[in-house]
Amino acid sequence: MSSRYSSHRTTAEAAINVKMRKGVINMGGDILRLSTAVTPYKHGDLRVRRRVVPTAKGARVEWLSGHAAVQNRGFRAGARPFSQYTTPGTGAHFVEAGLKAVKSRLREYFA
Repeated sequence: MSSRYSSHRTTAEAAINVKMRKGVINMGGDILRLSTAVTPYKHGDLRVRRRVVPTAKGARVEWLSGHAAVQNRGFRAGARPFSQYTTPGTGAHFVEAGLKAVKSRLREYFA
């Protein structure tokens, strides 16, 4: 007598992978959205030129403006830190502010 066994493991794994991938991409979009309020330059390209790029292992959040890294750090190499931003309530470490806001809701992306 022979028995037959079939597994749906690959189907389940694929479903989980799709859910995780969508969760990571949605999380990247929320990092961009939640960091906008504290991003310097209310009318500059720093708030506009950015994107979420899907990768093989998840997603990458990119600011495409040439001065994004300097503004996020809050100083230029060899110079003193920026102290007065043109838009009130904005400043350095805007990327970290978006990450911090997203980390508090981490479970929602993968539920």
